[in-house]
Amino acid sequence: MREAKLRFDATSSRKFDWEFLRMLRKHAGYRDQVPVIEETQRLESYKDDLVQLIDMVCGAVLSEEKRYTRPIAQRVAGRIVYPPLE
Repeated sequence: MREAKLRFDATSSRKFDWEFLRMLRKHAGYRDQVPVIEETQRLESYKDDLVQLIDMVCGAVLSEEKRYTRPIAQRVAGRIVYPPLE
């Protein structure tokens, strides 16, 4: 993957978001002198229907409550919780 356009759901801290994106781009680096992440854009999920849907699905996947996970249970391929719960 090269020259990816990364869209990202904003948190409540603009400073954290920009620092996170900066570190992500730095970590991704370059492949064949081409940036892996070419463009980043911070989006407010309430302003973008697709980002809001993604936010809701991710929340359901990570939820411990069966009423949220039941509708998508057959489609969940795996789940990683970070930091690991002990």
